[in-house]
Amino acid sequence: MTKTRSPRRSAAEILAARQIEIAKLEERAALDQAKDSPILSPILDAIKSQNDSLAETSKLLGSGPQSIKVRALSHELWLDEINAQGRVAGVSADFAKQSKFVLREGLTNLTKLLVEGKKVTKKMVSDLLSSSESDDSRLADAISEFEAAKAARQNATKAKRMPKRASSVEN
Repeated sequence: MTKTRSPRRSAAEILAARQIEIAKLEERAALDQAKDSPILSPILDAIKSQNDSLAETSKLLGSGPQSIKVRALSHELWLDEINAQGRVAGVSADFAKQSKFVLREGLTNLTKLLVEGKKVTKKMVSDLLSSSESDDSRLADAISEFEAAKAARQNATKAKRMPKRASSVEN
């Protein structure tokens, strides 16, 4: 493998780079001198305040775990999980209402038989109980949707906590 050499810089490019370095050094020297001056300390405080503000802003606008995008995604995943859990609860409530209705009607009918002096067998009771059980796939679908939403949120949380080097190795 051959190394490609970067082209040589011209004298003007070297001079421009050195002038930038000199300007930075002059600025740093001016800041050091300003630290000793009580008159200039409010300006230094204002610069520090702006640096703090920029650090906080870059944290929010960046791509780290505290960024707005990552936090919004995290909340969306939580909402997806909560909404899926709500669908499970809704389907479960519908099933419970339906089952309760079937059981009450069956209980009324079996009680009438007892009042009439007719025999109520264990098989009649077990048939009533089994008829109130649902083989409705809606509940199974809602539960699997909830589990998938929960897993997606948990995986995103794990990935967010994983060090950048480890997550880049896995990808």
